[in-house]
Amino acid sequence: MGSDNWQVYHELKPQENEKIFNKYYNSIFKDTELKEYLNRKNITDLTFVGMQVEFCIDTSVKVGFEYGYKITIVEDAISTFDNEHLPADKILSLLQRKDLAKSICATKNNKRNSSY
Repeated sequence: MGSDNWQVYHELKPQENEKIFNKYYNSIFKDTELKEYLNRKNITDLTFVGMQVEFCIDTSVKVGFEYGYKITIVEDAISTFDNEHLPADKILSLLQRKDLAKSICATKNNKRNSSY
């Protein structure tokens, strides 16, 4: 499906019983039925990895957090590239501020802290 660059890396190929969700928006939750699937399976913890952390990962993490999921971002498995406004290393440094992320999570919901 999609272009060659869209394909899942061969070493991460899903197993036969794993569900695949095709997404067309920044959030993995928009128009994908992922939330319903996670609810049916009683899945409460989500782990994020991927490219262009400031778009899809950022949006999906925020929406997932609002839905009440425990969120983990694998820091050495996220990346991005330079854009017209900022170099990639600056984008990553802004989004990997653990002190800020933990503060936001604690403020949003004192009962749950997300892992960053």
